[in-house]
Amino acid sequence: MSHSIRVTTPQNVNIDFSLATVGERILAGFLDLIFIIILASLLTYIASQIENLIFGGTTGWLVFIMAAPLFFYTLLLEAFWDGQTLGKRIMRIKVIALDGARLTLGSCTQRWVMRIVDVWFSIAGAIPGLLASLFIIISNKGQRIGDTVANTTVITTKKRNSVRKTAFVRIKKSYEPQYPQAAQLRPQDIVTLKEVVRLTTTNRKEMNIDAAAHIQKVLNVTKEEPARDFLIRIVKDYNYYEQLRADGNLQKSA
Repeated sequence: MSHSIRVTTPQNVNIDFSLATVGERILAGFLDLIFIIILASLLTYIASQIENLIFGGTTGWLVFIMAAPLFFYTLLLEAFWDGQTLGKRIMRIKVIALDGARLTLGSCTQRWVMRIVDVWFSIAGAIPGLLASLFIIISNKGQRIGDTVANTTVITTKKRNSVRKTAFVRIKKSYEPQYPQAAQLRPQDIVTLKEVVRLTTTNRKEMNIDAAAHIQKVLNVTKEEPARDFLIRIVKDYNYYEQLRADGNLQKSA
């Protein structure tokens, strides 16, 4: 199985994501099961107490009504909580659409329905989730059957390695990128550009000019500002798209 996947956003920006591992997905599912059991127990207790007060006994109807939404736990959270359940949030993984669009209730419903096959059905019926794990392992896109049907996959949002951290610069939430092509650069390239900008003095303008000319050629863009400002803009634009990649949030791309 490939460890990463490239997704093209609706704005034609290519962003590489790291796929969640089978282990991360299994552990997230196990955590979700624990949360469901805890919530079901709590709701059952509350409903029983209410029925005892009202009817002088337990009928089971209120218990069923209050606990029924837990049957749709995964569907509702993934659809309305940015592709995450409680377990996925803890494991820092999330569901994304492979076409770069926003996750829809329809695609989440397709994933949820196919859990009957992926998670609860297994070879010989003895190991729930075995079939899903096998498909995730052999798939180049880290997909179980439900992901294939819904055109989704699961990525990790964990922090990157030290090189990526070195390439990091802080940008405002309202920042608007100008060069989407900056997403194509490597962390090492951004570290180099940051160093060029840092070393620049009035006597080293040619260093900025040379670096800017190289970046223009690599990205096939035309700068609309002085060389040093262009390099700073490229570093910021790269970090903007890196943050999108880390968050798995394709909808903010310009």
